[in-house]
Amino acid sequence: MVGVTPMAISNASIAEIVEAIKPAGMYNMRSKTLKQVANRVIKLYDGDLTPIVSKPYKEAREALMSLPGVGEKTADVVLLFNAGKPVIPVDRHIARIAQRLELVPRNAAYDKTRLTLEETTQPENYFDTHIKLIQFGRDTCKAQNPKCGECIINDICPYPQQQAREQAPVNKQPRSKSENPKQTE
Repeated sequence: MVGVTPMAISNASIAEIVEAIKPAGMYNMRSKTLKQVANRVIKLYDGDLTPIVSKPYKEAREALMSLPGVGEKTADVVLLFNAGKPVIPVDRHIARIAQRLELVPRNAAYDKTRLTLEETTQPENYFDTHIKLIQFGRDTCKAQNPKCGECIINDICPYPQQQAREQAPVNKQPRSKSENPKQTE
């Protein structure tokens, strides 16, 4: 079993890391990145992220994002879960829900979605909001075949009506002879 410390990850084989993170998906790529990040954290910070995550949010986030393979979401996840920083990390499930509810436009940037959710949520609820939105996106508001009929917010969500409009057959009226130049009398 691989522990969740930079030293344990650094000492683990890629195969051990793959096995430990397999449920998260994309494990072949992520295992190599995790090993790189662990080695870098050991080299730069003696394996201790406390000096980074103790900084103010923006500084801590930038420092984390300077590590290989660490983007906005990963930095925000570390800051929420490991440092208790007031942030709502946005994964694909959360982004999809925010877009379907039209809280943000389609293809909204990561920070636009994050800030919108944070503006409408009490900071003490960020952690639960993050966890519950992910679960809701996995169970109900799925990317493929969402369960709109079973959804508890179906009556206020614009997505089912939008989908119905987009999937409705287009009624084409036959053109009159004068509008169809290929038709001859």
